[in-house]
Amino acid sequence: MFWIILIGIFFLFIIILNSGNKQTNSKPASTNSFEAEIEVPNPENSNPKNVIEFIDHYDSNVIEPVYNQLISLNKNIPPLIDAAFREKIKNHYLTKEIYLWNLSIENRKIIEDELENYPNKYKFELKGLQENKYVEKLKSNIIYDEVWLYEEPNNEFDKNAIKVENIDGTIGYVPRDETYDLKEILEKEFKAYINKIQRQESYLFAEIIIYYK
Repeated sequence: MFWIILIGIFFLFIIILNSGNKQTNSKPASTNSFEAEIEVPNPENSNPKNVIEFIDHYDSNVIEPVYNQLISLNKNIPPLIDAAFREKIKNHYLTKEIYLWNLSIENRKIIEDELENYPNKYKFELKGLQENKYVEKLKSNIIYDEVWLYEEPNNEFDKNAIKVENIDGTIGYVPRDETYDLKEILEKEFKAYINKIQRQESYLFAEIIIYYK
């Protein structure tokens, strides 16, 4: 019995020793773990909207080393993207919509080429942007982002109302005096996009463009 107990203690000691060695030899977590965990969009060829969203999403203590690394790699950072990096690093905050509203997605020409089968165009000013709830949803958009138009017969203010939505929800309405013309277009095959967003002195201006057959 004594020898059995002794052998058991010996094997227990070996197990504990091996466990300690594994802990000692294990690689410590990197202090720069974001390098392995974060996929950094290349500002040279990525959709600029994705780069702006990336800068806005992460803290400045992550963005600063990413920016420095891009500089060290001699990446060609577009001026507006560079300004966004610098603002986030300096102020620890990014006014995202200012950059998005001044960007035009790189494949805008591709989109226009795809719309060759939609020969007709109609533009209108997006109404309702005095409401902050619509402006907040518009902040995530960029020029030529697609939007959708829906009639809203249950609208308490105007039974002929036509709302405009992005992926986050309603961003405004068709002007009341243009809903009749738009209803005819909605019966056709069409696609709608944000054509312009401008911060003016006292209000926000946005324009929608519709391509239709």
